[in-house]
Amino acid sequence: MARLMLSLDGQILAEYNMNKERYTIGRLPDNDIRIDNPAVSGHHSLIINILNDSFLEDLNSTNGTYVNGKLIKKHAMQHGDVITVGHHQLRFVDSQDGDTEQDEFEKTMVITPSSQGEERIRRVGAAVDQAAKAVAAKRPPSASPPDNAAALLPKAKLQVLSGALRAACEEMGVVLIRAAHSSNIKERRDASSALFDTRGEMIMQAEHIPVHLGSLPWGLARTLEVLAARGVTPAPGEQWIVNDPYVAGTHLNDVTVIRPIFVDGAIFGYACNKAHHADVGGAVPGSMSADARDLFGEGLVLPPLRIVRDGLVVDEIVELIRANSRSPEARSGDLRAQLAGNATGERRVLELVERYGVVAFDAAVERFLGESERLTRAALRALGAEVETGRRFVEQ
Repeated sequence: MARLMLSLDGQILAEYNMNKERYTIGRLPDNDIRIDNPAVSGHHSLIINILNDSFLEDLNSTNGTYVNGKLIKKHAMQHGDVITVGHHQLRFVDSQDGDTEQDEFEKTMVITPSSQGEERIRRVGAAVDQAAKAVAAKRPPSASPPDNAAALLPKAKLQVLSGALRAACEEMGVVLIRAAHSSNIKERRDASSALFDTRGEMIMQAEHIPVHLGSLPWGLARTLEVLAARGVTPAPGEQWIVNDPYVAGTHLNDVTVIRPIFVDGAIFGYACNKAHHADVGGAVPGSMSADARDLFGEGLVLPPLRIVRDGLVVDEIVELIRANSRSPEARSGDLRAQLAGNATGERRVLELVERYGVVAFDAAVERFLGESERLTRAALRALGAEVETGRRFVEQ
């Protein structure tokens, strides 16, 4: 008899008697790992499969399964083998359990996040909290929102404020798209805009590109973390640019621009957008080489950098980007369109703050976020506990 143990950062997540049954490893949102026995559960959206004779078999995983850096379909596991599935690296350890009479062996798979993947994600939460405390400390004491937004704004005005924020995000996108130089943004509209509060939490977004909108909160949090590590605090009249996927998410072509919004000398929120630039250098036109072996083969990597200082564009940054692109005029034109989009978002937020006041604005935002969470949780509960599976095919 053999046992399969799965541990994450030293904590045992699951342990199963294997016998002659087949156990599979997939992924779940809560702990990022799934172990299933298809004979019992009937669940077949599988990534890798380990049989009791220590063979690993790839069951049509999305990006393939690698053992010791080599793509495999089936592999006889050896002590010390390193398995790579998605962003995870798994180490297979085969050691005597000590009970020689029953001839048990312990099959242990130790999951460790990749250095540039999951570990960075785990640090985001702490980084956001740290950055939020730093900027919130500079807010006037009167800016703390009360518990009850209705005490400050009637329901009708709450809806007006919500609609105004939504319209502000849509207008940010309209300005960006109309001012852009490249057909990729002007015609394909491969760009997105959103507004964030002091903590870096998204408070409103336009109906743009889902992958952009999903990565913008993460990208803002990581950018604030990077700046905090440098000992830098964003200042009025600045905008920041970043396209490093390990900071901003997605890929190098998606350039994120962040504008901090200040009220009474303290950070009040952020106007952000992300746009797909058609060419940011690299081995091939379009910067998405299928033969690239690493990130540097795809194009220019930009860590968080000031692209606007004291209200003026930092020409050196723009020239650096132009020099690494096959279409420099379009690059500088699209960048200036992004800057204009964020300026529009800042202007609209400040108009709303002037109209309703800081306290009422903050209280309304808290109300919006709480209501969104309540509705989302209700929708998730309505789905029930059933497991849904799906399968699609894409020609490449």
